[in-house]
Amino acid sequence: RTIEQWQKYRAFMAAGLLTFIIMLWTTAPALIVPLSLVMGSVTVWVFFWIRRNPNVSTKQKRVAWIYSLLFLVCLLKLLVAVDGTNHAPEMAGKMLAYMLAFSPCALLTIGWVRWWRVPPPRRSRSYAVAYGLAAASISALCLYGVVSYIQLAHMSDLNEHRLATAGVYVGCPLSVLSVVTAIVGNGRSRVIAALAGASLAAVWSIAYFYA
Repeated sequence: RTIEQWQKYRAFMAAGLLTFIIMLWTTAPALIVPLSLVMGSVTVWVFFWIRRNPNVSTKQKRVAWIYSLLFLVCLLKLLVAVDGTNHAPEMAGKMLAYMLAFSPCALLTIGWVRWWRVPPPRRSRSYAVAYGLAAASISALCLYGVVSYIQLAHMSDLNEHRLATAGVYVGCPLSVLSVVTAIVGNGRSRVIAALAGASLAAVWSIAYFYA
């Protein structure tokens, strides 16, 4: 008896879910390295397959961005396994901090490209998304400027805290504004602008409490 297409998809998803769970729970580097490489490659392939499939709806294509989070988990698990168990907590903390700090840059780049590729005429709600992207871009520039200045100027702890606090008072309201305008607006970059603003607000909040 022939196997239906939906049965193949379900079997593929079940095998992928089982492999992903094993990768998360195992502590042996000999298993983590090959499983993380396999799962990372599969998630990238599934992501691009969904994005390029003309039979998949636009809403489902947006949901496909979840696979990027799975890819980051596989990458983090691989790096921790390669680095060794002695430095695993420190390595995991650094990777999470770097991903949280630099993800807005990638999101804003994709958001601006997607917004610019929309042919005119554009509606007012589409410009609202552009305002959100602009606010998030200014917030990101403030964030990277503050971090660069602290790293290069060799400031004292008190001055670092004052500069971080000043940056929070500028960057955090801009991040919240970008999220609000993205919710109000409409267009292809709406979700990306909201994610960029939310991640920037999280980074500014962490900088305020732990600087």
